[in-house]
Amino acid sequence: MVVLCEEQIVGYANFYEADYGDHCSIGNLIVHPQYRNQGVATYLIGKMERLVKDKYAAKESHLSCFEVNQKGLVLYQKLGYVSYALERREKRNGDFALLIEMKK
Repeated sequence: MVVLCEEQIVGYANFYEADYGDHCSIGNLIVHPQYRNQGVATYLIGKMERLVKDKYAAKESHLSCFEVNQKGLVLYQKLGYVSYALERREKRNGDFALLIEMKK
């Protein structure tokens, strides 16, 4: 799914998992930096959630967000997503990142 503004792609989202009748996982939600904080991400998520129900007859939408993405976490919570799992992701330097799995 893409969002266009004057024929330029300004936002993108996809599913990385679609389990018909159960859930779909939204992934790769990206908004061009110049179009952030203008409702593009909210619009994309709304369109993806509509596909979850209309095309896949799924009951839930899932997504994941790293803990450093505070704006994303706030947006997802505002849109009704709640965390249900945490996943530790090892980095090459021996450190780790925390991936927060959310659903609605």
